[in-house]
Amino acid sequence: MIASEAVTYPAPAKNSGPVTVPSFEYVQGKTIWNEVKLTGSTHFISISDEALSEAVKGDFIGVFDANGYCVGVTEYDCETCHLFLAANGDDEYTIDKDGLVIGEKMNFRLYRPSTGQEFGLTPTYSASMPNVDGSFQLNGMSQITGFKFGPTSIIENQLSNVSIYPNPSNGIFTIAGLNTSVEMVVTNAQGQEISHSSVNDNAQLDLSTLPKGIYFVKLMTENSVRIEKVVLK
Repeated sequence: MIASEAVTYPAPAKNSGPVTVPSFEYVQGKTIWNEVKLTGSTHFISISDEALSEAVKGDFIGVFDANGYCVGVTEYDCETCHLFLAANGDDEYTIDKDGLVIGEKMNFRLYRPSTGQEFGLTPTYSASMPNVDGSFQLNGMSQITGFKFGPTSIIENQLSNVSIYPNPSNGIFTIAGLNTSVEMVVTNAQGQEISHSSVNDNAQLDLSTLPKGIYFVKLMTENSVRIEKVVLK
């Protein structure tokens, strides 16, 4: 619901006995991509039936972070209905990045079990909703009114071997695994930019003057993006 509404429940019948609640299984995507972690920090996405004109019943639609990690998935099982998709944000109580960061771009893919095909999806957002730029926001609400189907990216992520250590740290982190100069943006857990610079392999990141907490290091080349979560203790 995106507007206030009153709900009236009927009075319980006398001697009605126990109530049987039908079972419900949330689609985790274990056999599609990775298991989706439900973090409690969500961005709600409505997908209109017009956006699904090229989809077929049984397709799965997933939303992904910059590292290719699936953070939400839903099954297209009603050809005349809107779909609901919840994109999960990062869990602040874990060291690993397991969800989207505030301000991070949401990426979409479609998997078709009947043929084994996977498609990249380019969304069009409705301007009538609060969030229209395709970035993750805590308690965000967006509506997708169109999808352009295309191939999934075949470009190897140049940053897949990057590691930042030690993590957690007292403030000095080493960035290893870079084979070229990259752009680096550091943000706090609220999405506020802390620093913006260029770094090379075995560079050091000094956060020792900042308050203890969680920070995100975004590394970018022309073709690749990787976001790492670091903890300042």
